[in-house]
Amino acid sequence: MRIRTWLSIILVGALAGCGHGSAPLAKAAQAARVGARMQLPGTVSLLVQPQDGTKPIVDAIDGAASSVWLQIYMLTDTNVIEALVRAAARGLEVRVLMEESPYNPGNPNGGGLNTNKITAAALQARGVTVAFTNPAFAFTHAKSMLVDGTTAYVLTYNLTKAATEDNREFGVVCRDPSNVTELKKIFEADWARVPYRALNPDVVVSPENARWRIFGLMEAAQRELWVGVESLTDPEAVALLEAKHRAGVDVRVLVGGVKKMTSNLPPARELIAAGVPVRSQARPYLHAKYAISDGQAAYVGSINLSTNSLDENRELGLIVGDATVLGRLHETFAGDWNTAQPVN
Repeated sequence: MRIRTWLSIILVGALAGCGHGSAPLAKAAQAARVGARMQLPGTVSLLVQPQDGTKPIVDAIDGAASSVWLQIYMLTDTNVIEALVRAAARGLEVRVLMEESPYNPGNPNGGGLNTNKITAAALQARGVTVAFTNPAFAFTHAKSMLVDGTTAYVLTYNLTKAATEDNREFGVVCRDPSNVTELKKIFEADWARVPYRALNPDVVVSPENARWRIFGLMEAAQRELWVGVESLTDPEAVALLEAKHRAGVDVRVLVGGVKKMTSNLPPARELIAAGVPVRSQARPYLHAKYAISDGQAAYVGSINLSTNSLDENRELGLIVGDATVLGRLHETFAGDWNTAQPVN
């Protein structure tokens, strides 16, 4: 049975018993709960944009001793590009895996400009090894970097100036050996265009496990579920948020500014009609994708709560339990919630 079908079954059960503490909801929570091992203490930290800027990524590349492996949806930031070129010039193994045809790339008025192809050609001309991603995925929307095979950067953001200057974004810096090993295997499989099934419960991968791992984290919330995503259009995600609200959980939802992301309006209005508060975040524009469950665990990554993102793209995220990271995520959400606008 496909995971999406299985999850639909348990959500139907959850929705059938909509009262607080109902047996179907409890059963669904038990079935979908994420049993994450979580990272070793002190191995995870958080980048927040636009506060932290491009410098942490550039510094990481400049500080690499043996290798830099980058998987990215869009790469146009000249500071990052030059750092990659410098790393290749030092004799490091620099590999860049890029989406070949990002949606509406580089030019809001069309015209065929593909900034990734321009970037790829420039990098190759200066000694960086570049490959385009597997067309088996609708898009490779993942954003990750591995430095020296020991440190992983799992990002919500593209490496563009807009991402680090205008957007609300996050990056998880992870040195947990188990997580890094899994992310290396995913990169190697994607580079070779071969299937790989991620087994580490901290690692969230679309299309293989993202739906049930993210939904499991949300379903496990008993007191508080705060969700921030650029795009929220998946019907099962909407149904799950409504069910958690009916179960008495403090559910709050931030979405990317609805003047730009008009597709957020119908599901946002459905949630509001069901009693779930939803706010639109335009400044800084919410491009991050994250969910905080009871202040005890959080998902951070490239995966929107859209059907395409969950089921068709190559996407990456992590489930984290580090108290410092959770505190910064919680504080950022609370601040953004206070300044975001209610959806009408």
